[in-house]
Amino acid sequence: MDGRSQRLQAEDVRIAPWWVTVVASGGYGFLLVAANSLWAGPVLEALGQVQHATAGLLPARFLMSLAAFAFLAVVIFWIARLKPADVGWHASALAPALGITLLCWALMQVGLCILAFALRDRPALTATDSGLLRLVLPMATDLLGNSWLEETFFRGYLLQQLFRRMVLRCSRRAAWWCAALGALLLFVLAHVPRFIGSPEDLPAGVGLAVLWAACFGGLLTVVFLVTGNLFLCVGLHALHNARPMLLAAPWQRVEIMWWVVTLAVILVWSVNEARKRARAARTGTGAHAPASQESVRDMA
Repeated sequence: MDGRSQRLQAEDVRIAPWWVTVVASGGYGFLLVAANSLWAGPVLEALGQVQHATAGLLPARFLMSLAAFAFLAVVIFWIARLKPADVGWHASALAPALGITLLCWALMQVGLCILAFALRDRPALTATDSGLLRLVLPMATDLLGNSWLEETFFRGYLLQQLFRRMVLRCSRRAAWWCAALGALLLFVLAHVPRFIGSPEDLPAGVGLAVLWAACFGGLLTVVFLVTGNLFLCVGLHALHNARPMLLAAPWQRVEIMWWVVTLAVILVWSVNEARKRARAARTGTGAHAPASQESVRDMA
C-alpha cells in the first residue's frame, strides 16, 4: 500500500479555475434551495413513487444526492478536467477507511451497552421486521449518496482548492486556516435551507442547529486534515447520519458515542504519526512528516 496516497497532498492538487468553483458552489446551493422549496410538491411525490416502487431501496434523499452529485461531477471532472485524486479519491485509502468505519461502528455498540448498564437501563435490540437490511440499507445509501457528496465537495474539493489558491498569497498557516474556515462556512450555509424548511424537526431552534452543523463539519475537517483520508470522512459522516445501531438507544446517546469514537480516531492517528516521526528522527531515515500532519502543525 502506498502510504503517500493516504496523506493530504494538497500541493499536488490541480487548481481549478475560480469560475468553476463559483459555478459548482452556486449550482450546488441552487439544488439545495430548490429541493427544500419543492420538497412538499411534485418533486417529493415523484421521488416518493420511486421509493415505493423500489420497496425503499432507492430513498428520496439518495436520489436527490445523486442528482447533485451528477451536476458536480460534470463541473469538476468534465469541465475543469480534474482527476479523482484532486478531490481526495485515492484507491489505497478505501480499505483502511472501511476497516476504521466498521471498528468505530463496533465501538459505538459497545459504548451504548456500557452506557446503558451505567445508567441502569436494560440493553435491548432495535426492534425491526427487516433484520439486517434495516441496518445495511440506510448506511449504504448514505455512504453512496449524501455523505459521499458532501465530503467530496466540501472537504475533498473546496478545502483543497481554497488552500491551493491561498498558499500563493499568504503563509501556509494562514492558507490552511482560510481554506478550512471557508469550506466549513459553506458547509454550514448548505444546511441552513433544510433547517429553515423543517423547523419542526429542530426542538432546540435553528440557531443551535447551525452551531451543531459548524461543530460537526469542523470535526470532520480535522479528521481530513489529520488523516488525509477522505473516504474515512465519508464513512464517519454516514455512520452519524444512518445510525445503524444494534441496540435501541435515545439519539442523544448515539450522538455522544459518535463524537467519542471520532475524537478517538483523531487522537490515535495523531499519536501514531507522532511516534513514527520520533522513530524516524532517532534512526535518521524518513524524517519528512506526512503532509496531513504538516497541515495540522501549520494551523497550530
